Amino acid sequence: MAESMIEKVARAICASDFLGDNDVWAKLSPAMQGNYCDNARAAIEAMREPTMFMLRSADNAIISDERFESGPFESDKFTWETMIDAALAEQQS
Repeated sequence: MAESMIEKVARAICASDFLGDNDVWAKLSPAMQGNYCDNARAAIEAMREPTMFMLRSADNAIISDERFESGPFESDKFTWETMIDAALAEQQS
């Protein structure tokens, strides 16, 4: 079964806690994995409402990128990635 976005984020948080060691997840107890999943869910919920910077970045990308002619999933994926990239860039600005 493919991992959910919550598990994907939980694994990334776990790996970050353990200096990038991606093998730690499999060694954790189900309770510890559950704690990481709870943290991941909270992080994703916090991102539910995009910032104005994220929205502007998406609008600019839509206007300036020809990928939007290649199909709905490509445009959705590109918009998602653009907004996440903008969220990550906000921390650095």
